[in-house]
Amino acid sequence: RQLRQFIFTDTGLRHVGFDWQGIPPKLEVFNVQGNRIAEEVDFSLFPRTLLELNLADNREFYGDLDFCALPPKLRKLHLQNNKFTGTVDLTCLPPTLEVLDISLNAFSGSVEFSSLPSALKILNLDHNPRLCGDVQLQQPGQLVEITLNKPCMGIETGDWWDYAFPDARIPSVKPGVCPSTSTSSCKYSETGSLIEVTLQAYHLDGAVDFRQFPSFVQKVFLGDNQLTGTLDILPLQFVEVAYFSRNEFTFVDLTSLPTGLREL
Repeated sequence: RQLRQFIFTDTGLRHVGFDWQGIPPKLEVFNVQGNRIAEEVDFSLFPRTLLELNLADNREFYGDLDFCALPPKLRKLHLQNNKFTGTVDLTCLPPTLEVLDISLNAFSGSVEFSSLPSALKILNLDHNPRLCGDVQLQQPGQLVEITLNKPCMGIETGDWWDYAFPDARIPSVKPGVCPSTSTSSCKYSETGSLIEVTLQAYHLDGAVDFRQFPSFVQKVFLGDNQLTGTLDILPLQFVEVAYFSRNEFTFVDLTSLPTGLREL
């Protein structure tokens, strides 16, 4: 009953039944990653003391999960590569949660992103084909990595998009959304500043006004679009890497470049 950690990983063990109610009451780490365990999961049966729960890569865990029933001090939750189904409620996650990976499952429905835990650093919802939603990240807290990689999801980045690409005509994406697909993404620093923008082959056309970009952007990838006019990146004071290949710019101003620029 004094056990604090249970780690039983990568054994390939199959068809093991767990008595969830028999888990030691003071357990802090429960890690059974990399087995082939076929068992229904109920978050409410885990000890309230749990800090890390890893059920990843079993491919057989299943159930409609109640995310509001997670232990209140949980820091890491790894559920990837299983058979979990149902909706995903991110509005009542533990405030201490730093890592949430539910990729490679069968979750469905619309996801509300407006109340993510301030401690969250990594969020991975990849490869849940029926999961949709818009990510509200005007105040992203500590979030530094987000993986959606699905056309029906987008990362909300505020008003800068509308002013930076005033002529862009992008079908099926609402204004103000930095989409997350295989060639498009946004990354944030630990303090919540937007530091990387990737919009490769995204049918962007017309002019681009870098004065409207967030101040601390360090990397910009805008290749394979139809951007036109003058390319002036001096307003990107902190940019280190900038790629604009295969566009239609008519003039490139190389007389004044950001001092930290390493690749253009």
